[in-house]
Amino acid sequence: MTNARTYFVAGTMIAAIASRSARAQELIPVNLYVADLTYENGTIHIAVPRKLTGNRGISSQPSFTPDGKSVLFVSRRDSANAQSDIYRIDLATDAETRITATPEMENSPTVTPDGRLMVIRWTPATLFKEWGPWIYDSNGQPSQGVLPGPDTVGYYVRVDSMTFVMVRPTTRRAVAIFDTGNRTMTDVDWPVANLPPQRIPGQRAVSYTRPDSVAGNRIRRLDLATGRTSEIAPTVPGKIVHAWTPRGLILMGKGNAVFALDRSQVTGWKQLASFTDPELQDINTYVVSPKGDKLVMISPVKPAKR
Repeated sequence: MTNARTYFVAGTMIAAIASRSARAQELIPVNLYVADLTYENGTIHIAVPRKLTGNRGISSQPSFTPDGKSVLFVSRRDSANAQSDIYRIDLATDAETRITATPEMENSPTVTPDGRLMVIRWTPATLFKEWGPWIYDSNGQPSQGVLPGPDTVGYYVRVDSMTFVMVRPTTRRAVAIFDTGNRTMTDVDWPVANLPPQRIPGQRAVSYTRPDSVAGNRIRRLDLATGRTSEIAPTVPGKIVHAWTPRGLILMGKGNAVFALDRSQVTGWKQLASFTDPELQDINTYVVSPKGDKLVMISPVKPAKR
């Protein structure tokens, strides 16, 4: 196991950073798109994507509900540095519902096994001091923290009833294992991209990206049985966001195209689709539905400056 070090969460405190006055920035809409995935003769096909969020602010961090019928996501509606809240969109009707409207910021929404909402809850004034995952009630109000104390967790994935894998944006930005039984947080590998770890289908393991501007970014694997880490593959050049299909393919977006990597082959990344829509020119493939039949992508209305 590389770079291993254990922290007891209740005793870990990160110095608060000074809050800075935020000026409203130009809001360039970032939209969520959904595309149907089909499989034929071992090949995956991506249909023409459909815009879900209609230029309504900056939308990000989507996750599917367990039944695959809705998508939870974060949105900032007034400016690039505005309040972030959680929304849900029904994929059959495109009906959008705002879930949270609290004084705090909410990010990284998922649904717990018992059907409740789990998010990262924080406020700018106490960033890195009271930042962590919380359970919210059916009215969109915080009810209880997940960790035994404040911690710098920004993203997470639940592995089972006892285990989470979390990304802690400390000075080294580590991927860590949180054991709910003994209530400890163990940093495993760093530095990692500030993104949610991804469950690897059919394995008790997760993947994450290690950024490297010199040697190139790498997708890595954390084995939850052994705690060991290993490299899976280089990313599509310059990109860090990846998603798994239930069949074990890794998807990544770059520019106007989506690429796939089949680890059982040695051909490397293969382009699956490209899109002519002028608003689909800076794609990130963020999440695949539980059944593997839908892909949610993120793209700004105009590409980010290079």
